[in-house]
Amino acid sequence: MAAADVRPLPTAVPVAIIGAGFGGIAAAHELRRTGIDHILLERADRVGGTWRDNTYPGCACDIPSHLYSLSWAPNPNWSRRFAPAAEIDAYLAEVADREQLTDRLFTGVDVGSAHWSAETSTWRLETSRGRVDCRVLVVAAGGLSQPNIPDIPGLADFPGPVLHTAHWDAAVPLEGLRVGVVGTGASAIQLVPAIVDRVSALTVFQRTPAWIFPRDDRQIPRWRQRLYARWPVSQRIVREGQYWRRELVVHAMVSRLGLLERAAEQARRRLATEVRDRDLRSRLEPDYLPGCKRALLSDDFYRTVGRDRVQVVGALEQIVGRQAVTVDGDRHELDVLVLATGFEVLPPPMANRVFGLDGVSVAADWVDRGGAFLGMATAAAPNLFWLTGPNTGLGGNSMIVMIEAQARYLAQATAAALAGDPESPRVLAVSPVVQRRYTNWIEQRMAGTVWQLGGCNSWYLDENGRVAAIWPEQTWRYRRMTRTFRSVHYEQRTPCTDR
Repeated sequence: MAAADVRPLPTAVPVAIIGAGFGGIAAAHELRRTGIDHILLERADRVGGTWRDNTYPGCACDIPSHLYSLSWAPNPNWSRRFAPAAEIDAYLAEVADREQLTDRLFTGVDVGSAHWSAETSTWRLETSRGRVDCRVLVVAAGGLSQPNIPDIPGLADFPGPVLHTAHWDAAVPLEGLRVGVVGTGASAIQLVPAIVDRVSALTVFQRTPAWIFPRDDRQIPRWRQRLYARWPVSQRIVREGQYWRRELVVHAMVSRLGLLERAAEQARRRLATEVRDRDLRSRLEPDYLPGCKRALLSDDFYRTVGRDRVQVVGALEQIVGRQAVTVDGDRHELDVLVLATGFEVLPPPMANRVFGLDGVSVAADWVDRGGAFLGMATAAAPNLFWLTGPNTGLGGNSMIVMIEAQARYLAQATAAALAGDPESPRVLAVSPVVQRRYTNWIEQRMAGTVWQLGGCNSWYLDENGRVAAIWPEQTWRYRRMTRTFRSVHYEQRTPCTDR
């Protein structure tokens, strides 16, 4: 546990960044490189984001390690092809220290709200440690920060421990107990194989099956690590190969849905090979195209759920005492219940705490306008840049690619916003016409993709049924679109016209 940060917060700064995960670290790096003064506000006691918070057994990344790392901070010492969470957490801490980003980091600061002041052309942040004013606000809180707790009748009265994978308590014993796991998504398929040998019985509550493909995880030998350290170009070549292979996967999701049918057939053959029980196999086979919901990677989930001590049952409907009751009416006695139910993503919780012109929340504005320009900026919130906002999530490549593109863009935009006379601050708000044109393009481009036509209902959809989480193209196009900040996309206002 890091020591408590007792330094007083500055009351006024040019730029404030909320969140110190990958997004916040990337943004701070670009601002520091550009020479822009800033502070980094983190509600926890250290950097790390979702990789600091998620410590459940088996937690690891499903993007290869060399690609799921910052391009300007390669790590030659990844131990595995898919790094475990603790290793990614340690990597982020090491990068923040090495790049001296922690000099401007303030931990233990929870931002309760942020309001735009038209009178002063600043953002007013109300935090757990006092008020902070800034001219430019960068939100890098991330979408995987607030656990989703399902509304299950009787859950609060369950007499045993209830854990969420994002708030894991290693002190809770599992040995010899009857454990229920709610969900069969990305967290669950890692957790279930990791705890199966510790429990007496494991019941997995499944609402919708997922397509699961081989992970092909393995250790990275020491000789390769030494090679990458001595000749960094060799690691860059590996990273580039991994990147473009995943761009081909995204190409199939975007415009070659027939290729996804072939992938589905390969996955069915694997399922038939690894799960011999016909009834279980039928329950594990999805009825939609791969990629419509998040495709998962595992080398051992199918073998695990086929074991005698494991049951895959229907969705959990209610809790009655120690009994978990499914939608089919079946009852299962449990000692411990684990919620592998993901996060509140649409909208991310912070979007309900940030208020722009006329007191409109960013979350409401995104719904009203159908998203944000480049997933970062909106006409209703001047001098605000949001990392991993609407339609910037990925279904097949590394989010670090998107985060780095956004960080470079916001550094250019911030420099433009801070240019000129501090006594007459510049206000940048994306043009409503530009924003509308962009969101219309997103909707048109989404129309032919697997996320629109794949036949599923996923967390990628917002309350209006719009695919609001996913970028509907390959990432190279987003990188090109964000390479250069163009002031013509923005209305540059003065305080007296900021309405």
